[in-house]
Amino acid sequence: MTAQAVENTILLRWNRDTILQLMTDHPHLALNAINILSKFIIDFQQRIQQLSSEKAESRIAYSILRLADKASEVNDAGEKFISIKLTRQEISEMAGTTLFTVSRIMSKWEREGIVISRNQHLFVQKPELLQQIARNQ
Repeated sequence: MTAQAVENTILLRWNRDTILQLMTDHPHLALNAINILSKFIIDFQQRIQQLSSEKAESRIAYSILRLADKASEVNDAGEKFISIKLTRQEISEMAGTTLFTVSRIMSKWEREGIVISRNQHLFVQKPELLQQIARNQ
């Protein structure tokens, strides 16, 4: 897995010895690192479970809701949208499905007014319906 910046970014890096020394000198850093890694592991386990047992529509809804939770903004018109520009290909990769499946489902959701796609930004219009879909109900 690789990371890709969605905006101009400065990357800072510490070598292993520096991190170990900081954790030795400041134990709360080690505890914080453990908490962060635990959250990553839980998220990874949930994603693996979804990939193996959930329908594509549920996985897509869950991926969109996760992004909306972590990277949403409100525009001048008061609309909440995912601030990261997304292609349907990127959504398909996050949800572990095909571009065709994402396009078909997203088009259906747009017709139903659940989401609106505008300038590669996604506006979640009916989050409660998206949550029901994510829970496979």
